[in-house]
Amino acid sequence: IDDYGDYLFVLLYAALAPEDPPVFAPRQLAIFLSKNFLISIHNHPIRAIATGLDRARRVPERALARGLDYKFFHIVDYLVDNFVVCAEYYEEILDDIDERSMDENVTNAILVELTHLQRVLMRMRRMVSAERELAVQIANGEYEFIGAEVDRRFDHIYQHLTHTFELIEGMRETGHAIRDNFYAVLAERTNALMRTLTIFSTFILPLSLITGIYGMNVSIWPNSDSPLSFLFVGVLMAISSVCMFIYFRKRKWI
Repeated sequence: IDDYGDYLFVLLYAALAPEDPPVFAPRQLAIFLSKNFLISIHNHPIRAIATGLDRARRVPERALARGLDYKFFHIVDYLVDNFVVCAEYYEEILDDIDERSMDENVTNAILVELTHLQRVLMRMRRMVSAERELAVQIANGEYEFIGAEVDRRFDHIYQHLTHTFELIEGMRETGHAIRDNFYAVLAERTNALMRTLTIFSTFILPLSLITGIYGMNVSIWPNSDSPLSFLFVGVLMAISSVCMFIYFRKRKWI
């Protein structure tokens, strides 16, 4: 906000595009405000301006009855309300991601969603923080074109922006928790896989030992020429496997 003596120049950002759903689509809005005029300049449609024009058309006798500064307050109030709507929409999306992050079948795709959402939240946070500072300046009564009653109403806008800022900060913390959840699930999945492979290797080790010994060119009873040799080796391997299985079950490793 810049004070040029005869008028104020205010640069704001709208949070939402005109169409649904309420995704964050910032659009720049420039406003020139004096005692005699209020001019808004924007390259794209903005909900706050459209809402204000619609209300003015429906109740023309009340459109400017309370002054241009009051109309300016309404425009900014609409902008801020849309920031709240946008933040609450992303909070619902984040809650859904949070629930899916604990699924044992979760994939890396959830990190892509989370990263995109965090970028949006960082951008929104910067804009909310900047507009909150603007609301403080106006609420302190620093500008003559804005009356005392409207100054007090900007305290309400400041509170809304503070609520939105805290909501975004909470979502950022939730995002960090989701990453921790994902890596915890991934680590547990890796541990389970390694445990399975270790147990499998442990079962194979004594069987390999038995077949290795009987595969040597050494006379062992029953030797390889005996019809009982294959049966003996097979029974020995089966007994070894059963004993290992019973031992592992008692130690609750499987």
